Amino acid sequence: MNDEELGKVMSDLSDIGKTINNSRGAVMGYATSLKERVSYEKCLAEFIDRLDNRELEKQEYSFDKKRFPLAISTNRQNVFNGIFSGDVSSLEIEDDPSAELALDLITNEYVKPNVRDRYGAYQCTCLDEYPAVSIITGNDPMIEETFETFDGIGDKWKDIRKTVDIKTLSEYIITMHSKATVSNGSINDALSVIAGMVCKKNAHEKQIRALQIRKITLADLEKNDRLFDDLAKHGTRVTVGSPELIDRNKTEFLQITDPFGKQ
Repeated sequence: MNDEELGKVMSDLSDIGKTINNSRGAVMGYATSLKERVSYEKCLAEFIDRLDNRELEKQEYSFDKKRFPLAISTNRQNVFNGIFSGDVSSLEIEDDPSAELALDLITNEYVKPNVRDRYGAYQCTCLDEYPAVSIITGNDPMIEETFETFDGIGDKWKDIRKTVDIKTLSEYIITMHSKATVSNGSINDALSVIAGMVCKKNAHEKQIRALQIRKITLADLEKNDRLFDDLAKHGTRVTVGSPELIDRNKTEFLQITDPFGKQ
């Protein structure tokens, strides 16, 4: 990276800082003990006063390319495959715990055995963050093979759900229920409630979710067929890795973006 390229990067980072240094429309919350409350309120007021207060232009974010590589200075490589509600015509991703369970199933029974055990990726995880679902690999030495695995998610899901029995379903439900009800400490739990309020979620979201998880049945799994078909066919795939690793698989992409070098 030469001085001109470095200057461009620093300018972009400065613009980002100016954008977020703004209190207009911001929602700020905190969680603390009653003893520390007065001190926190004083500090929060001082912090808000130091921020700008101005209107911001509405930002539109979209990935017009479904296979989007980002080349950066690293010897590791991560691959993301995700789909958002509205990405595909008529696809509306629901906040349904059966989708989370199905995502865990397809990841553990199909994706992990391929990208991690067979091809050597260090990490493979899935995220169900309504209104989006995604599967992510970390420190992944492959691109083409990982993409091929993603391509097979739709068909493989149908095979897997047909073989799931009540014992397997119960094991996944118990794991999900444990994650949904475990406490992360009083402060973190309070912050989660604040975040939920900002997102207009029910204050008893945790209890409601736990009840929904316990009610998942084998029949519910079939509802996710369309989701995995679309994830395989229309999912946005973002690959982050070194220019050398990405260039080695350049036939998989329409355009390579290198923010610290050539575009």
